[in-house]
Amino acid sequence: MANMLMGMASILCSLNGHQHAACWLVLIGYLLDLADGAVARRLDACSALVTSTLPWSPLLPEIAPSRCTTMRRHPDISRALALCPDSIFLHDFAGAKLDDFADFTTFGIATSLLLRTHALMDNILCMCYVLSVIVRLCFFSSGIPFMYRGLPCIYSSAILACLSLLTGGNMVILRVTAVAMILFMVNQGFYPHDRVLESQAWKKVVYAGGVVMVFCSSFPPACVYYLLWSVSYILFPTTLWSCKV
Repeated sequence: MANMLMGMASILCSLNGHQHAACWLVLIGYLLDLADGAVARRLDACSALVTSTLPWSPLLPEIAPSRCTTMRRHPDISRALALCPDSIFLHDFAGAKLDDFADFTTFGIATSLLLRTHALMDNILCMCYVLSVIVRLCFFSSGIPFMYRGLPCIYSSAILACLSLLTGGNMVILRVTAVAMILFMVNQGFYPHDRVLESQAWKKVVYAGGVVMVFCSSFPPACVYYLLWSVSYILFPTTLWSCKV
């Protein structure tokens, strides 16, 4: 939710001409998005909502074996099946949907507004960027544990926000970068889950440095930290950023 609030605040800042604040709100959303999963797991928050109960079918494991296995392993569903073996509870993972909606708000709409001008082609680029975020969030599921397919939109947004701050909103640089980020998001490359707060100690230090940089937002080079962080994820995804406890 905090990430979504940053996204909405960034949208309002962009619409009112406060580009500097809009960029930093996107970067704060970047930090919050990296932390929300770790915080939820630490608090043992449950994100699953039971939406319907359907008769158990012996064909279900054949139709959707991966989903069936996942559901059987879920502790709540295992207990339900033990009590009522003739039924199965289909879960709608509301937490994941809410996270996607927050990402779409901050890293889709809010970031696209950083590219907006009165020129028609820039507005088309904004729409293309938003569509690429939708494709990335809705249609790209790698099927491999702890892996993303396509560049996570959080990193493309951070790069665009940083370049906007460093170049004073130079549209030539932003246009070229936005096109590159769109291509990265819709390609078939694999990227590791970025659980920086649940991995090696040095990644936690990197995250802490990002928090410190927020308090240096009046100093333009502070955003170089986020730029290097995000670029390193693109260039060295498995070497540096794969989740290793």
